[in-house]
Amino acid sequence: MDPKQFCDEHKIYHYEIDEQGRINTSYSVSLSDLGLEELPVKFGIVEGSFNISRNKLTNLKGLPEIVNGSLSVNSNKLTSLEGCPKKVQHEMYFYENELTNLEHFPKKANGSVYLRDNKLTSLKGCARKINGDFILYNNKKLTSLKYGPQYINGEYNAISCGIRTLDSIPNNLKSDWLILYENPIFPIIESNKYDDLMAFRDCKVIRNNKIVLNRLKLYLNIVGSLGKYKLDRILNDVEGIYEVI
Repeated sequence: MDPKQFCDEHKIYHYEIDEQGRINTSYSVSLSDLGLEELPVKFGIVEGSFNISRNKLTNLKGLPEIVNGSLSVNSNKLTSLEGCPKKVQHEMYFYENELTNLEHFPKKANGSVYLRDNKLTSLKGCARKINGDFILYNNKKLTSLKYGPQYINGEYNAISCGIRTLDSIPNNLKSDWLILYENPIFPIIESNKYDDLMAFRDCKVIRNNKIVLNRLKLYLNIVGSLGKYKLDRILNDVEGIYEVI
């Protein structure tokens, strides 16, 4: 589609078309609720925010290389982040899509990242640093936080996922909380406190998807929760989920 015609039809102001036919604009762009299955033009730099939510996109081809505001691509049919901007200055909204991994994710997240209600099975491709919140709520097939960010300057929310092991958690979590309610692993840990989670990881309680009983006792002793009633309750809660060795 002709870029100028597209801009005029969708009320994109203060724009210019570069030599590669890409649209650059000093304003924000809103292309939500248009039924788009693909973006018929290419963008270069958007100085404001870019909103293409509630369409039918399966990838992000044609999106800007740089967005100096927030990026909203929620409520599409994304199965891939191919074409994702290389730089987004503020928040990124990817929720309510069909993503299974984070390949093609920007190398750095300068604001919060919202990924709830996807189909993630892996965090592979995620930025190492999230300068804000990281929201994974309701990704039922996500069993591990491996490949996830190592620094989060905000809340790490993995409520209602399928987390079964803590083989990888951030080295630096500013909020001191990694929220794991409604995960298979939570009845064992019963804590969202960062120090407790680090102790659980370091004790190597889970090995090959099995609970190592003497390591579990060590963890409970470290956090001051060792007792026969507590131990029996944990083992009862995880029956059928984990094997105990």
